[in-house]
Amino acid sequence: MGEDLRPGRELDALVAERVTKLSWHPDYPGDLPYYSTDISAAWEVIEQVYKDGHGWMLVGPNFDDTKWHAYESTGCADPDYGDWYELDGDTAPHAICLAALKAVT
Repeated sequence: MGEDLRPGRELDALVAERVTKLSWHPDYPGDLPYYSTDISAAWEVIEQVYKDGHGWMLVGPNFDDTKWHAYESTGCADPDYGDWYELDGDTAPHAICLAALKAVT
């Protein structure tokens, strides 16, 4: 779900609605955090999903790989246990948002 979403306000709105359960009004988009482009706002997303019992790992780009990789496990914070899956983004906040949406669907 939404794995092809680019960073921006549409992705931010989906994360607010489905992950952080933030109350905001579309007429006042300034109230909506920039989850998909601001690492401090994205960190709030990680904290929320972690509180909900999901495990997380975030790996940055290296060598010829230019993507950030967010690994998420539903229902388990132990990296040696559970079913982990990976979502890739152009930046860390982007990858975090995509993985968080996957976690709640």
